[in-house]
Amino acid sequence: MNHLTTESPRLKFKLCALALVIGASSVADAQSVRAGGDTLILEEIVITARKRAENLQDVPVSVLAFQGSELREAGIIDMQALSLSTPNFHYAQATGASDILTVRGLGTSGSGPHFEPAVGHVINGQFISRSRLGRSAFLDINQVEVLKGPQGAIIGKNTSLGAINIVSNKPTDDFTAGITATYEFEAREGYLMEGFVSGPLSDTVRARLALSYRDQEKLVENGPDAPEPYEEDLAGRFTIDWAPSDEFDAEFFTQFAEFERNGVDRELSFCNNPEAVLAALGDDCKLNGKTTSEGFPAGFNPNTGHGNNDAGTPFELSANVSGLTLEYDFGNFTLTSLTGYQSSDIFNTIDTDLSARETQVISNQEEFEQISQEIRLTSNDDGALNWIVGVFYLDNEMDFEQLSDFSAFFGQSLRRQQLGEVDTTNLSFFGQFDYDITDAFTVTLGARYTDEERDGFALQTNYSEAYTFDNRGDACNTGGPGAGFRICNEAEDTFSSDGVSYNLSGQYRLSDNSMLYATVATGFKSGAFNLLSNQPQNVLDDTFVFDDEESLNLEVGGKHTLANGAFRFNWALFETTVDDLQISQNVPEIIAQVINNAGEASVTGIEFDGGWAVSDALTLTYAGAWIEAEYEDFEGAGCYTGQTVDEGCEAEPTPTGGTQNLQDLSGERTTRAPELQFTLGADYVFFDVFPDFDLSLNTKVIYTDDYQVNVDNDPEGAQESTTKIDAAITLARSDNRWWVSLVGRNLTDEETISFAAGTSAVNGPLGGGGRFAVLDETRAVSLKAQYNF
Repeated sequence: MNHLTTESPRLKFKLCALALVIGASSVADAQSVRAGGDTLILEEIVITARKRAENLQDVPVSVLAFQGSELREAGIIDMQALSLSTPNFHYAQATGASDILTVRGLGTSGSGPHFEPAVGHVINGQFISRSRLGRSAFLDINQVEVLKGPQGAIIGKNTSLGAINIVSNKPTDDFTAGITATYEFEAREGYLMEGFVSGPLSDTVRARLALSYRDQEKLVENGPDAPEPYEEDLAGRFTIDWAPSDEFDAEFFTQFAEFERNGVDRELSFCNNPEAVLAALGDDCKLNGKTTSEGFPAGFNPNTGHGNNDAGTPFELSANVSGLTLEYDFGNFTLTSLTGYQSSDIFNTIDTDLSARETQVISNQEEFEQISQEIRLTSNDDGALNWIVGVFYLDNEMDFEQLSDFSAFFGQSLRRQQLGEVDTTNLSFFGQFDYDITDAFTVTLGARYTDEERDGFALQTNYSEAYTFDNRGDACNTGGPGAGFRICNEAEDTFSSDGVSYNLSGQYRLSDNSMLYATVATGFKSGAFNLLSNQPQNVLDDTFVFDDEESLNLEVGGKHTLANGAFRFNWALFETTVDDLQISQNVPEIIAQVINNAGEASVTGIEFDGGWAVSDALTLTYAGAWIEAEYEDFEGAGCYTGQTVDEGCEAEPTPTGGTQNLQDLSGERTTRAPELQFTLGADYVFFDVFPDFDLSLNTKVIYTDDYQVNVDNDPEGAQESTTKIDAAITLARSDNRWWVSLVGRNLTDEETISFAAGTSAVNGPLGGGGRFAVLDETRAVSLKAQYNF
């Protein structure tokens, strides 16, 4: 494998070539077109991720912004769907207890409960700590902003590699309402209903209510004897705004999500077994949207541990996010208070053997609660100095339980119960100052000091026969219920860390419509605890705490609007380095996870987006990225299933006197880091195709280079390069009172995966070494209609 550095002639050539592509490109970012007299201009994009309203073209940060109306019309309903067509952004709904977010080929990889993501997630100013809340639908969304690179100085906690800022629609001064209905024919067959109502309640009070309901099938089809896979989601948000004067405004919102799902979009994707063994499995071990079974071993009930249950593999999520924002304008500055509360209760069951044998099942239960408070002052002057300062406090508690049952495991029934508790307190102080040295040159300095303390507890118990107990103390009583007591390992610790994140940038305006910038920024993400190691007591003691993660980003870029506002392109050249990158790896032999801190990882690349309003009818769109991401130092990586000594896997001694299989991934490419990605799109409108009716055509081509979804670089986790095509045709009233659209996504029907791992199902008594993969959306065709009152 060739490894590139910033001194590589090949790298320099690619970067120069891409810079030329940027300068010559005649494509656009996906924004609507306005006509100003005889001049066409692209609509101004306003973002709020840096805690004030700013024109995207004036912000020295690489940002992609997506309008909520565009997402609805394209059928993009959540972050995972958005990531499939967004260069340098990846979101994977993993099968474990955490989802995976990466930006620019770097992120927190692993699916255990121990991790919070390094790519932060914010809804209406409220920081979301648990990644699986990212599965919530894009309900009544105004805008989604994908910020790339460290954002710690302003946005704060866990944004060391990027941030996703979601802003919902606000209550309106006039009464308005709308309803959208979607029926999907392929992929997730079923329907989605969304609606909202908004308007004034009095002269000073406005409110908005939005609801959505989805009832669809899962992507992967279960076997004939397994329960039918489905998704049934209900979500809602209520927002009320009170503005008794020009100086004061109070806004409260609360949103909920209730997900009930059965089945997982994963299947056996590879089995190195004889035909006779595959016949016994009853599975073809191919990625084709079909799996033999998603059921439980005989006699297992995930709620009690006893009795038969043929309910399949349920996933249930109940979550609430609420926030109160108070703003008072004192003239020269504004005082803002943000009070937040969130809670979630998540239960899911995983059929870990993925075969007709039905011998292994794991259930996870997570309860989470968080309160937060931010107070900040923001300057209102139009003078040379603009500033923002504030303090942020967060306190949360996460309780986790994993219950694993293995039927007839080497001749005996085995139950494993793992409990984890983490309490986190975070206090930080932040500020940013923008100073116009001249009319053309601005310097920005921002910093955040963070002090974080975590208390962690883990209990791991193995028994030769299944039984239940009520609290963690009962589990370790040697005389407790069940004569088959085998192992009881326990760890408890306190982890404290503090750090400073900063950004320093210079911005030079070539003209009113063009600017260049250079920035250096750092990020900080504290360590935590390994809650699912399933290791002996002495190993657990040594590995229970994992270290902080720190990042450094160097970036130069430009934002340019030309042709009197009709043509726009933005670009960024960057290099990001991460020390002690937090990584979790699945180990199918022990059916558990091992935490690593990769010594160092880095990414160098360029990304670009822009726009061209060719005419009143035609707008062209694009976004793209080229990156080279690799582990600079990662000597202690786990081996993949079946990896040999010749393939780099070596047995290393453990503290218990045994050995563990490890490999050196230094110099190898990071996970979820395709070298080249781009999207090219076009929107064309046939005005007045019928009286008072317009017909629009939209298409997008999405190319993604090959990449690896496994941290261990398993060849079976390699995703080949793909080209996907999305398209839509929409008939709408000219006043946008109503529209109907036929939408197609991934019309080339490319089968891609977002997560993969080894499985013990065909690696134990059956031998061979199997893998499973989580399937992305296949070809989807839907009919959408919206009516606005």
